[in-house]
Amino acid sequence: MRFFFDTSQRPVKSEFRIRETPSYFEFETRINDPQMPGASYLYVIPQSYVIPQSPSSMLVAACWGHDPDAIVSLFADPQFGADWFRIYCETYPIQGELFRNGIAELYSKAALVRFNDFDDGEPKWFVVTVVGNIDPFAEPEDHQAADLYGLVGHQRFLANSRISAAFELVGMKSFLAANEYVSNEISTFNKVKIMAKGAWNGYVQSLDASAKWIARLGLGGK
Repeated sequence: MRFFFDTSQRPVKSEFRIRETPSYFEFETRINDPQMPGASYLYVIPQSYVIPQSPSSMLVAACWGHDPDAIVSLFADPQFGADWFRIYCETYPIQGELFRNGIAELYSKAALVRFNDFDDGEPKWFVVTVVGNIDPFAEPEDHQAADLYGLVGHQRFLANSRISAAFELVGMKSFLAANEYVSNEISTFNKVKIMAKGAWNGYVQSLDASAKWIARLGLGGK
């Protein structure tokens, strides 16, 4: 399954794509905006997934790949883990909320969870929410949206307004969380405090994770 944000492609027009597999539906919104800086494109905005959990319950997800593994390893440190979790949540509050929601299994507001990728079987991180009590055989309220997206037959329920809202939630939370790496940094007080405890390697690791996200998303530096 693909990372939620792709800056490598250069869409020549704005369009919506859907790919259906035995395990999920993949959605991609390709945006071309000549008014935006940076050539004649904006970006390919989040790939999102609808993963059936039962006949009436759908998991809507954005894939973060393996990237959070490095940060989670800091949280698991037997000596400094609690400190790192507190500092991380203070510095990157949106990501902190996603981690906390995942731990507490609070999916309605979006949560960061880890499960096996259906394509390669590897454990990866996803921002998810759940759309429950939905009739997959019902026609969507917005017939025009279903037609515009090219949804046919059993796919048409994917234009349901609740699923559309879930797409927006996981996509926006993912983008805003990633952007925290550009706009936020660990406070001087927390740097001094954590390094005074001897956690210098963890601090370097957190900077490395931040740099990888910034480069991957094509975001500007601080």
